[in-house]
Amino acid sequence: MNFKNRVFTVAVLLTQIATFGYSKTAATSASALDENPKLVVQLVVGGVRYDQILKFKDNLSDGGIKKLIDSGSSFTNAQCGYMYSTPECGSATLAAGTTPAGHGVLGESWVNYTTNELVSPLYNKRYKGLGSNEDEGQYSPEALIFSTLADEIKGIDARSKVVSVAHDYKDAIIHGGSNPDGCYWYDVRYGGFATSSYYKPFLPQWVASFNNSKLNESYNSTLWSVDLPIERYKYRNATAVLLDSKKQFSFDMLLKPKNREYQRLIEIPMGNSYLKDFALEAIKRDSLGADNHTDLLVVDFAAYRNVSRIYGSESTETEDAYYKLDRDIADFISYLEQHIGKDNFTLVLTSSHGMSGNVENKGQKSGKFNAMQFEVIVGGFLNAQLGANSWIIDYKNRQIYLNRRLIYERGLSLQDIQTKVAAFALQFEGISNAVTATSLQSNYFGSGIMRKMQQSYFPRHGGDVIVNLLPGWIEIVNDEDVRTTSLWGSPYIYDNHIPMIFYGKGIKQQKIHTSVELKDVAPTISELLKITHPNSADGRAISEIIN
Repeated sequence: MNFKNRVFTVAVLLTQIATFGYSKTAATSASALDENPKLVVQLVVGGVRYDQILKFKDNLSDGGIKKLIDSGSSFTNAQCGYMYSTPECGSATLAAGTTPAGHGVLGESWVNYTTNELVSPLYNKRYKGLGSNEDEGQYSPEALIFSTLADEIKGIDARSKVVSVAHDYKDAIIHGGSNPDGCYWYDVRYGGFATSSYYKPFLPQWVASFNNSKLNESYNSTLWSVDLPIERYKYRNATAVLLDSKKQFSFDMLLKPKNREYQRLIEIPMGNSYLKDFALEAIKRDSLGADNHTDLLVVDFAAYRNVSRIYGSESTETEDAYYKLDRDIADFISYLEQHIGKDNFTLVLTSSHGMSGNVENKGQKSGKFNAMQFEVIVGGFLNAQLGANSWIIDYKNRQIYLNRRLIYERGLSLQDIQTKVAAFALQFEGISNAVTATSLQSNYFGSGIMRKMQQSYFPRHGGDVIVNLLPGWIEIVNDEDVRTTSLWGSPYIYDNHIPMIFYGKGIKQQKIHTSVELKDVAPTISELLKITHPNSADGRAISEIIN
């Protein structure tokens, strides 16, 4: 065979190989697109405890939470898996697939040891608010150190769309990741939905139209009355909700409709309905689930957790808010099945954290831990030990931040001071554990409370001493914090045991008793979609779901 014939033969072979390879890749991609749901929906409801699903199930509608449990894969032993179970930590854990020890979100803010300044990671003065006052929406996700499920979905297919909506800007931004098609949160000043110029140059017209519809006025002025006859409620300790009885009603609630401040809308159940309506409008306006390029919608409700915080998890108000939330979820499922199709979406319902019992209940071992008082007294202790100075920078996220610059300048041992503070902290009523940062970084705790404390610690953002409260105790800022009856933020079962339900395309009906954690959600969805896990994820893909 001469040189020309050899060249021709090789060229034909290469063409055949390339053609075969292209066809196979195209077929595989088409197959993957057909197998994947058109839309993945995450419904996140902060403050819902797993035991509430059991207690309230008899009063639920057939189309909401009960439908998800009866037709989907529900977990009986899903836990947060770390100590400081708060909304911000939960949102980051869901998005990143790892605990605070991996994603570094320890709360709303933390201390920068280099500058001794408070760091609010989502604040970014380079941007301005849209749909809100410009200086009240200066946010972006640029300082977050991890990729999210949303990022991975966009990374694998640029034509996939990602939209996150929430009552709280922190939840919306964390869920949305670095490059969402829409990221919106509730603006308490004007009662509409806002975003940041990081995401878009101007507020989309459909969002502006929604804000101008005055639906917020309608919900905000709605008289809050119970959904069911009062005798069907498990909890009958009511202070605000209008009871369905001629003998029992709330004078307090009769006065509240006159209050048009929009903060109120995220402290009543109707705030969840308002967010639900906005999320459904986003599906329509952004054409989510309209093609084979899998889209993601995250909806994070905060009104339920606010009702629980103010009135207590064991109150008529919280129970009624649960039933109204169930009705909103039923509306959501119905819309998806009618407009996206039963076999075209996968839905995950979970909570970013649980909730304590009512701290003021008689006979219950509980109390309120005064954070401001604690910080002042510990500072006084260090003044007595080391001389008067600013030895403490702050106390946040259940962590004491010492003034390391001052300690190093004085040639003192940081570890010794940490140990002294930890020993002193244990003398406070309400504190169960106190452990030093040095101990958390030099030891491995494989189980129990200490493991959860370690999973809540990130060295770069963490303090010097981390404390845990006794069961039943909650932390308040000061004694004037009278509106807090229940709260999140502990490692105990009421805060850590949460609902987790998968439903829709590719999900079979089953009840799963395997122990799982909040950080397992993102890897599991990633496996369902056949995409890469978020880059810091150490959660596992749940075999009962992906198999």
